[in-house]
Amino acid sequence: MKQLNIKFHISILALLLISVTGCKKMLDIGTPVNQVVSDKIFEDSVTVQSALAGMYVQMYGTVHSINPFGVGITVLTGMTADETTHYLAQFAQYYNNELVTTDGRVAAIWTDAYATIYRANDIIDGVTASAKLSATAKKRAIGEAKFLRAYCYFYLTNLFDKVPLVTTTDVSITPSLPRSTSDQIYQQILSDLKDARDMMRDDYALSGGERIRVNKWAASAMLARVHLYLKDWENAEAEASAVINKTSLYGLETLDKVFLANSKEAIWQFTTKVQGRFAAEGVQFLPVITGTRPNYVLRPSLLAAFEQNDNRKTAWTGEMLLAGKTYTYARKFRANSDATANGNQEYGMVLRLAEQYLIRAEARAHLNKITGNESAASDLLMVRDRAGLGLPTANDQDEMLVAVAKERRIELFTEWGHRWLDLKRTGKANEVLLAEKPTKWKSTAVLFPVPAAEITRNPALKPQNQGY
Repeated sequence: MKQLNIKFHISILALLLISVTGCKKMLDIGTPVNQVVSDKIFEDSVTVQSALAGMYVQMYGTVHSINPFGVGITVLTGMTADETTHYLAQFAQYYNNELVTTDGRVAAIWTDAYATIYRANDIIDGVTASAKLSATAKKRAIGEAKFLRAYCYFYLTNLFDKVPLVTTTDVSITPSLPRSTSDQIYQQILSDLKDARDMMRDDYALSGGERIRVNKWAASAMLARVHLYLKDWENAEAEASAVINKTSLYGLETLDKVFLANSKEAIWQFTTKVQGRFAAEGVQFLPVITGTRPNYVLRPSLLAAFEQNDNRKTAWTGEMLLAGKTYTYARKFRANSDATANGNQEYGMVLRLAEQYLIRAEARAHLNKITGNESAASDLLMVRDRAGLGLPTANDQDEMLVAVAKERRIELFTEWGHRWLDLKRTGKANEVLLAEKPTKWKSTAVLFPVPAAEITRNPALKPQNQGY
């Protein structure tokens, strides 16, 4: 397996160069649903692994940029929610919820997601048609590609609502596809994740034991999240339990070890070994140089939400005093370009076990499993105990749902837009963000605008999201 892991890293290195130049060229010719790349013949496992490696590289990008699936979704939605602000005026449109249809970072989420989806479709088609690959190799590759396609669609539909559903590389069809409903997108996501769960390995052998490729349990973790969003409480509980119960692979780490490379809490991480020495999260959230202001400052309302003696506030936030003013920033990651001693010790975290406990807690609360063994309270206690806290104060369903929401806010802050999406899916966005941003918030801001350039290329994407 060590030899296979080396091959995978070599594939990533090769595809990094292709992705940096090739993907830019692809984006230059227009919308991702119009993209045409050279045909690939999937004749052996090396070719397939190279194609799969390219998807991971494209998603994480480089640590010195806010690549959407590297750290971009995290930092942008942190500002549109009530987590962070930025000191530069050019980011005011995010923390003031005044996005415009020509915003380049919003466009990058759209184009990068569809570029990855195109790669996934290409792999699925190529592997399916291959006469030389074994049935097992085909199944695993297709499962991995379907997972990554589903992951991209999860964020597309949650940020933009209706989006084109592209499951083919046929450019006679893709350029003029209309927007599918969120329900249609979710049905595809569920189908892809169920296939992925049943097709992929249940370990990390394909990446030499490193948690840098998705597996069966990553699919279950995403299924748990999707079922939660769709209010399918029974299946959310079941899928989360499947991951939590895999104790030979997963367990909660101490606060200082959660985000380390291959921590036992990690279900899926992006490797930093090819992009640079540091996780993109550290580069973006930590002060770039000692003594300079951090890019993203945590909002007072988030800091006030921490309970007294919550060890996460000490472990996962940092303070900097400049010109008599204190700036508090996210410090879940400890290494950036000004902290060379910790290079490559941290990987970009995508899915982790604590979220599964919180998913199961919320599902159980809705199922009226409030207290006792195998309850919402027992799940919350697992997360709270390592933070130095006891049982939540909640005796009925309403109180427990409030406690779960608060715990999600604290545990998952500045991770993958959880706060932004939680406010939306629970119907709390208007209430919370109007209080947080009384002169700026408007209800239509819960959706990002469809990039204007995409509508120009494909008028079938009309109408634009309301408010833009």
